[in-house]
Amino acid sequence: MNDRSEYDAGWAAPRSAAAPPPEQAIPSAPPPGETPPERSLPSGYGPPPGYGSVPPAGQWVHPTAPPPSNTNGLGVAALVLGIVSLVICSTAFITGTLAIIFGVIGRRQSRERGQPSSMATTGMWLGIVGLVLSVVAIVGYVVVIGFATAASFDSPRDDDTPIPTEFTISEPECNRTTGGTVVVSGSLSNDNDRSSQSFEILVEVARGADRWRGSTDAHVGAGDSVNWTAFVETDVAEGEAFGCTVTSVR
Repeated sequence: MNDRSEYDAGWAAPRSAAAPPPEQAIPSAPPPGETPPERSLPSGYGPPPGYGSVPPAGQWVHPTAPPPSNTNGLGVAALVLGIVSLVICSTAFITGTLAIIFGVIGRRQSRERGQPSSMATTGMWLGIVGLVLSVVAIVGYVVVIGFATAASFDSPRDDDTPIPTEFTISEPECNRTTGGTVVVSGSLSNDNDRSSQSFEILVEVARGADRWRGSTDAHVGAGDSVNWTAFVETDVAEGEAFGCTVTSVR
């Protein structure tokens, strides 16, 4: 009986509430102008791996600048333009000139910045080669066009008809002058009434087996006639018989 009473008394007794955790004091902000105290990490904890040491509170950490590039932009441009000047001949004069300019400037910048200048040098020389080849191609093109134009003017056109060389020449007259000079003369008619003609008249003076030759030129208008005279130096003496003929007219 007593045992049950004790049991009932224990069951009805209220449970004591657990004690609340002690309150932690919230740190107040430091007065203006003072540096806040450094907060230490709990024992057994270190800084996160890979991040190094934690900077002091209130100190600004400047970001690390990236390393300088070893590539020169003008050198790359000179190399590209130099290759284009060799591949595309039609633009070689412009691209080759730009490659030379960019290459010279890029080489100077590379020396000042301590960068490699191989691309700028290569682009500059490729531009020089492309520029020379373009000049040679232009000169060759002009020469070929010039020869083709001259040949087209020299060749007869389809609508042109050859002009016949038609003439009539009289029998020559021979007269000896002082010193053995023989004067051969006659008349020449141009039977072509379309245009004037120029003729070369070849004459020959003969004395037995001896022969002396001479020539003269005559320009005759269309359908006109002229008198011509040729002087031939001979050894014909006064009183000797001799003769003269026209050997050719061309």
